[in-house]
Amino acid sequence: MTILFFMILFLIVMGLILWNLVLTIQFNQLKKRWERENQNGSKVQDPTPSFASPPAVEPVRDDPFSKRIHPTEEQSMASPPSAPSEPKPTEGADADSGVIREGWEWFVGGRVLNRIGAFALFLGVVFFLKYAFDHNWIHESNQVLLGGALGFLLIGYGIRTRRQGYRVFSQGVVGGGIAILYGSVYAAHQFYQLVPFVPALLLMAGVTALGMFLALRHHSLAVALLAWAGGFTTPFLLHSEAASPMGLLLYTGVFALGMTGVFLRREKWFILHLFTLVGTYVMWGLAFFAAEEGNGLAVFLLAYWLLFFGVDVRMVAAGGSRSALLPGVSALHAGIAAVALVGLTERFWEDSSGLALMGLGLVYYLTASRFGVRTDRVIPVYESVAVLFMAWGLALQFPLSWTLVLWSLLAAGAVHRGRTQEKMHWWVAGHAVTLLAVLTWIGAGLVGAWELSDAWPLFHERSLATLALAGSLVWGAYQSRGSKGLPGQSVLAGILHAAWGMLLFIWGTMELFQWFEVRSTGEEAFWLPFAWATWWMVYGWVLLQLKGEKGHPVLMGIAVCSAILAILTGAVWMLVPYQPIQEFMLLLNGRTPYMLILLGGIAGWAWTLKKKEASWAYELRRLLPGIAVFFLFLGLSAETRDLFGLLMDQARQSGAGTPDLEALLNGERLTLSIVWLVYSVLLMTVGIIRRLGSMRWMAMVLFGITIIKIFVWDLSFLESVYRIVSFMGLGVILLGVSFAYQKYRHRLQTSMDQEKG
Repeated sequence: MTILFFMILFLIVMGLILWNLVLTIQFNQLKKRWERENQNGSKVQDPTPSFASPPAVEPVRDDPFSKRIHPTEEQSMASPPSAPSEPKPTEGADADSGVIREGWEWFVGGRVLNRIGAFALFLGVVFFLKYAFDHNWIHESNQVLLGGALGFLLIGYGIRTRRQGYRVFSQGVVGGGIAILYGSVYAAHQFYQLVPFVPALLLMAGVTALGMFLALRHHSLAVALLAWAGGFTTPFLLHSEAASPMGLLLYTGVFALGMTGVFLRREKWFILHLFTLVGTYVMWGLAFFAAEEGNGLAVFLLAYWLLFFGVDVRMVAAGGSRSALLPGVSALHAGIAAVALVGLTERFWEDSSGLALMGLGLVYYLTASRFGVRTDRVIPVYESVAVLFMAWGLALQFPLSWTLVLWSLLAAGAVHRGRTQEKMHWWVAGHAVTLLAVLTWIGAGLVGAWELSDAWPLFHERSLATLALAGSLVWGAYQSRGSKGLPGQSVLAGILHAAWGMLLFIWGTMELFQWFEVRSTGEEAFWLPFAWATWWMVYGWVLLQLKGEKGHPVLMGIAVCSAILAILTGAVWMLVPYQPIQEFMLLLNGRTPYMLILLGGIAGWAWTLKKKEASWAYELRRLLPGIAVFFLFLGLSAETRDLFGLLMDQARQSGAGTPDLEALLNGERLTLSIVWLVYSVLLMTVGIIRRLGSMRWMAMVLFGITIIKIFVWDLSFLESVYRIVSFMGLGVILLGVSFAYQKYRHRLQTSMDQEKG
């Protein structure tokens, strides 16, 4: 009794809804007739009393519930000449795009509730039929036939209400009918096994075709999406063990072809095209994992790509699509197709992945060249995709070193074309490849991807790739300098200069590290920091020669930082004792050439900065003499320390006692003080003769250091004889300096006046 009560209640509710709809239709028809006759000037009795309702009121022209789409109804509902009439929907317009035009009340009440109601009706019918079958009310075949009849009945009723002007309502009814038809076919095959797989598949395809026909007829995107969902899920709903991956791909191809035809009739339904594209490749991906051979997969992948690629080409040839989503969808399609192509070839034809991808990129490039004179938004997408696909294909086809070389050439060509044609997408694509090459170069160094164990420095694949990449960066910076039609080029030029400057800096450092790691013993590796300091000094001096008198700020910054790093590294490493100490020879060891090279580099810097007009060059040039003096001071001190270190080692080897070792230690302290004093005297002499105030000041600073050492260190640790010699020597030298200042007072005064002037 409970079930019967709910069935009766359901039928009563449905009857009331249908009766209300019939009354609404009749009322609006009479109201339309009354308005038409009023506009023609005839007086007609108000039709409202025939419905036993309150007197009718002139409808508000802007009320969305009074709108119709039938031509005769639009004419009858047209406003007076002073008020604009509602425009007739154009061919291909979407009838569901009225949210902004009609307001949220109409959208929720007229559309959202309509869609929910249709879905609820579908679920109600499904639950009712299943319940009836479970309780043996209706036989299996009768249940399916009843569902199909109800579906066609709803579709017919929706078509009728559409003709009467209720376009939104009719869409919900038609959608409910189509959903019931899908459910009926599904139940006939999956639940009751009344229909075999192939006929069921054809019936589902027929329902999809009917839904698309009605969607086109009613200009309804909602109905089209419902039919698309049913068609797309058909292979999953009608699952059968007899189905094969190739059969799935064949159905998907036919389905995609039909959906593409619908989209070409209604280009505003771009979401349908997007869903079809993604869904098609999803089906191909499922077949890819299930298939055991690749020929069929390749054929269908080519067919799918040609289908969607043809849609893009057709739109470009016709003057472009009105949708702003077309460039993005075209890029998405290219990316999905490329991933599928690489996955297919890597699985079945491993050696041809790169060639296939480069061929795909070439097709996009040639297509863009064919339409190059057009301004369609898809053309830049094709050209950018071509560059990226070529880069990807090169990486798959060639080893790391040649990949970086070819990437550099590809990036240089793209950047050049971007400059000559003033097209930003070429510019961006070229620099994107350059960035990819730089990151790959860095990553290869971090993970140890370079095979250099038996290679000589400079003569191996990393050097080739580095020089090619640096050349590409230099070319990009040069192109940026002369590019006036593209924004932000001065900043980009600085970034590119910094990139190639740092690239070569790191490359030289890595080459020296490789040399000392592979070709040198552990003892010879002691000289690696001096080798680095030499390279950094020379490299900074080379950068200093570039870009004319003023120099590029970025390159000059790298040059200065390189020189500072060289000086600091050399200075710190001089504090480390010579290794091995047994091989030390005063001034005839590896430290001397490095020290001379660094001093020569400082002199070269001073000579080059003299030609620079920038203020920073003048200030830096004033600091270089002091740096050279300090560097030489450290070198002489290190040589003195290592000389006595050698003597003490020899003394230990010969079995010398503690007194002998103490004597050598005192001799080292005394000799170091003497060296400092002599070095200070030489600096003071040069300063007086050459009238260099900076040199004299540095000599006095060294005198001060020596005085502190003698009065603090030597006085505490030296024995009497060494202490006497140390202090007497210090006194004689300081008095001599004082005498020189008195004797050459006028010359020194003139020199100081000139420096102040």
